[in-house]
Amino acid sequence: MESQATPPACRWQASFGNSMKNRALNPGYPVALCYAAMVCLAIAVNLMPISLTTLRVDLGGRAGRTGEQLGRISAITFAGLVEGILFTGPLADRWGGKLFSVLGTLLIGVGLGLLGTSPGYTMVLVTVFVTGLGAGILDMVLSPIIAALHPDSRATALNWLHPFMVLEA
Repeated sequence: MESQATPPACRWQASFGNSMKNRALNPGYPVALCYAAMVCLAIAVNLMPISLTTLRVDLGGRAGRTGEQLGRISAITFAGLVEGILFTGPLADRWGGKLFSVLGTLLIGVGLGLLGTSPGYTMVLVTVFVTGLGAGILDMVLSPIIAALHPDSRATALNWLHPFMVLEA
């Protein structure tokens, strides 16, 4: 009888296929990533208000920044969030949520990293816009991803996702 040994490349493909089947049956890993992304989104949106007293002096010198200038920082963050939500929806329908979840996370990371090294007020405004844009992108795609992973229990799955935003606060 001839040996029915599977070539190495086919074994790899077979094991990859089984892994994908198991992941489809138990979406725990992608769901955990969505929960972690929701915490990142919460940090990006809620970090600035608790930093305003520090920024008042750090960005304004002895006199400090005015209340209006400090309020503008949060307003620009929110503007980025809204733009991220508005523009991501139609694009995510065309190209899928994975690309945008990665993009949103990267924008949050870049924005927060640049915020820590911002030399002045104008740069702070640019970086919080980038951070807000990333948060908006994530906010737009996380709920549909969770809904797709749990088609039989969407409401329950979405109710488990959104408390992770509060977890950071």
